[in-house]
Amino acid sequence: MTDFSRFPPTELRDFLKAFGWHTLPEGLSDRLYVMENNQFDGRQLVFPMDDDYPDYGDRIGLIFGKFSEIHNKRIDDVVFLAQTAGDDKIALQFQSRRGDDSFLPLNYVVSAVSAAQQMLLSSACTILHPQLHHPRLSRGEAQQFIDNTRFRHTDQGSFVINISSPVFALDLQPPLIEDGDASEPFVRRAIASMQEGVSNLVRAIEDDSLDDYVNRIRSDDRPELSSNLCEALTRFDEEESVDSVVLSVDWAMILPPTNTAVRRVTIKKAYFPRIEEVWREL
Repeated sequence: MTDFSRFPPTELRDFLKAFGWHTLPEGLSDRLYVMENNQFDGRQLVFPMDDDYPDYGDRIGLIFGKFSEIHNKRIDDVVFLAQTAGDDKIALQFQSRRGDDSFLPLNYVVSAVSAAQQMLLSSACTILHPQLHHPRLSRGEAQQFIDNTRFRHTDQGSFVINISSPVFALDLQPPLIEDGDASEPFVRRAIASMQEGVSNLVRAIEDDSLDDYVNRIRSDDRPELSSNLCEALTRFDEEESVDSVVLSVDWAMILPPTNTAVRRVTIKKAYFPRIEEVWREL
């Protein structure tokens, strides 16, 4: 049973804003969020601005029920969306050639989760200090990133590993990031860096331009790809029955992305030997 009292008022407000609801100023003086949506004339969502309000959890539960009715969504789905509205989400889908996607060998899953962690650590280190190879992935800021990352429920169908990280989990100051760019949160930049590096690598394999891509990476003062990330990808090839791995991202609803980076990339089994070559070359 969901404990609705655990949803902070400001986070619920931001979640609703992502669906087009806006706050009416007249309710603020009474310590109430009164929200309307231009798509639903005459409908309002009203809830306390303070979580110590009497029966706060019951009031929030009513808001979720009303929202579910208005948007024609299952309340369980709405609760999950609200819980992850501030997270950048990553899904790794393992497509099997054996025709049974209901399981994967335990040893492979353990290795795959470890590989996913290495991907994130590598990308975080690339944001902090871009280089072809990171001798250590134990930088404090990168470890903070991992400490704030969550393992989510797996999806039905093809086996899916879901992980997410609150987009504002780390408040790193520009001096800690070499280019000093503070336009996006560190978590968003790290996950975007990972997705961009993997998608560009796969595109180079498919376009038969891998040699040119690797040469460009090697000559770049701020390489987008590291050997550590490539090594992590090769670990997904440890199970013979896995035919491909689909890496996808879903950005936090409360912070839409500022670019049009590829959100979904399929790494086919035939690509892994080429990725291993890049890993060893870098």
